[in-house]
Amino acid sequence: MQEQPPIFDSIEQADRYEVEYWSVCDLRKLAQTAHNAGVVTSDEHAEFQNAGYRGLYGGLTEDDIHALKQLEPGDEISNWMGSEELADNIFRAAQTDAAMKRNKVQGKERANRTHFEVGDKVREFIIHELEGTPPEELPTPEKSIRQLEQEEQFRLKHKDQLNLFEPPPEETR
Repeated sequence: MQEQPPIFDSIEQADRYEVEYWSVCDLRKLAQTAHNAGVVTSDEHAEFQNAGYRGLYGGLTEDDIHALKQLEPGDEISNWMGSEELADNIFRAAQTDAAMKRNKVQGKERANRTHFEVGDKVREFIIHELEGTPPEELPTPEKSIRQLEQEEQFRLKHKDQLNLFEPPPEETR
């Protein structure tokens, strides 16, 4: 039997689920690029990540964003972003990765500076060119992406659901 695709209560929930997947992919690529540039230890990677957040979120650090969203200790910020905020972060990560490769960035200080500057430019583009909402002003969803996944797993396990990818059973006449 094939695995059933997630079914969500809204298009926003489905978008968050899909966009979060791409976010993880882009952040992994960026982490590898940063590592190749000399960002090696976990503390250096945290500092690098904060540089991008500070650029995109108008100076806010990961801890500041965590507090702003009123998250519990251990909650990942990305699990509590709506699709628009996730997309902002994907754009930041993808553009930082490209800029670091294009400019052959080496050294953790230069990597951090590049991540901050790209984040800041993405922020300026969102606010001034698109007349959009700064990411720190976007609403925090009521449920995390992980909560949505758990609900979907429960639904699949405890309810009789047709697989959306298989033809329906033959009707009896």
